[in-house]
Amino acid sequence: MTGDSYNYDGYRFDFEAPAYEVWMADAPALGTEAPDFELVDLDGRRHRLADLRGRPVVIEFGSYTCPIFCAQVPSMRALALGHPEASFLAIYAREAHPGEITGPHTTMETKVEAARRLARDEDLGRTLLVDDLDGRVHRAYGGVWDPAFVLDGSGRVVLRRAWNDPVQVEQTLDALRRNEVPALIESIEMVPVADAGGMGHGLLRGGEKAVLDFYRSMPAPVKGLLENSHSEDVRRIVATATASAKD
Repeated sequence: MTGDSYNYDGYRFDFEAPAYEVWMADAPALGTEAPDFELVDLDGRRHRLADLRGRPVVIEFGSYTCPIFCAQVPSMRALALGHPEASFLAIYAREAHPGEITGPHTTMETKVEAARRLARDEDLGRTLLVDDLDGRVHRAYGGVWDPAFVLDGSGRVVLRRAWNDPVQVEQTLDALRRNEVPALIESIEMVPVADAGGMGHGLLRGGEKAVLDFYRSMPAPVKGLLENSHSEDVRRIVATATASAKD
């Protein structure tokens, strides 16, 4: 990814444009059969995608340090409750915003521990699977930060988004439940989601470094949002870094 390893040391905004190009080219295309995979959950049970044939499947990738993924959890949990005819899989990928608290993973032990923290702190309401250290499954599905896919009962991709949109996931599942052919949808657009703690607060799961990596690489309008975040911790970190830069 732009010359960095899969488990990069720090996020940069300029990762995004080339990542979207890779996702558009490499993620399973609309109307095609999704790549099969087999991964383990936090109890060590193995789950194979092919075993879910005959019912819709919703797949979302994310991590403990991805504020967008975490902010979507309540909506996705409600969807899973409202659509028992579908299987919902959350797949733990790399850390989106690594820092000194939750860093990039160099062992499966640290990756599994981060996944356990996610399961502890967020009521996912879905089966959580852990990808391997090099992100084999994540890469096969395009490798961006919070992608979501809906598969029909034959395993065919009927929705693919580089950023999850629970509303479109629900619309797709509703159509499948009515035995209708759903509209085939793809997008790289991010759906705005409010961070409950204030702009940038979710980055603190990575640590102060994660906040600063994000802040320093962002365009001016986003920097302004962080400087005026409702999160006191984010404002303090950004203000300290800004003051140091002026000295």
